Amino acid sequence: MTSEPALGRPFDGYARRATPAPDPELTQVGPDTPGGEYLRRFWQPVAFARDLSGPPRRVRILGEDLVVFHDRGGRIGVLHLHCAHRGTSLEFGIPLERGLRCCYHGWVYGKPRTGPSRPASASPRTTTPSRASARSRCTRSSTSPRRTAA
Repeated sequence: MTSEPALGRPFDGYARRATPAPDPELTQVGPDTPGGEYLRRFWQPVAFARDLSGPPRRVRILGEDLVVFHDRGGRIGVLHLHCAHRGTSLEFGIPLERGLRCCYHGWVYGKPRTGPSRPASASPRTTTPSRASARSRCTRSSTSPRRTAA
């Protein structure tokens, strides 16, 4: 018994399959995109808690550059990567008791529901905006239960 190809030629359906164009509504996950706004409604793992004992870590998720840090009070924080004042990278920031201090001008980020605290200016006229802020993200630390030998 011989197996002859149908219609006299070998099957090549896998080689001829047309690939549809990517659907931007599903594949683009940056800020202000439908896919990105949908995925931001769910918890996204961005770092291991055991890796946050050192300096702040730079991460990129869903098209956004973020910095993840562990402050001295034991809380985990996630902020946008750049300082609202001069755009300095907050991955070089200094962890404090409640937040992260910018290494450039000393602004402190991370206090809940408040903008950054600014050090006193030498001049009474400050040129910094009064409503400057860095967007922060909600965080949750999840640890797996340790298994004990039975």
